[in-house]
Amino acid sequence: AIARPKPQLPKSPLRRQLETILAEDVFPYILEAPPDQQRNIRAAGRTTVDQIEIMKASTKIKIGRIIKLILAWLKLLPINNPYYIEQEAKIKAEQILRIVEEKHNQS
Repeated sequence: AIARPKPQLPKSPLRRQLETILAEDVFPYILEAPPDQQRNIRAAGRTTVDQIEIMKASTKIKIGRIIKLILAWLKLLPINNPYYIEQEAKIKAEQILRIVEEKHNQS
């Protein structure tokens, strides 16, 4: 029997926004990585987005937790500048927090 890939559910608009924010400005670094590392980076990115979506469901969203998740993901990229990684994590976390809070206020 041939293994068939699981059908993917359509991505929510929030998920698409979160993925876009994560990849923004660091996509060239993802492409620089070897193919096996790219797979790991993408899988870790999906996990990061999953965890942020789970946090969105809670009443209190902690920016420190979002920064830690993004930092862990960014450290997988072939970037040698720790200051850049930290700044990117903070910028992305602020953008994500803004979007999540907007969505939370709409519901």
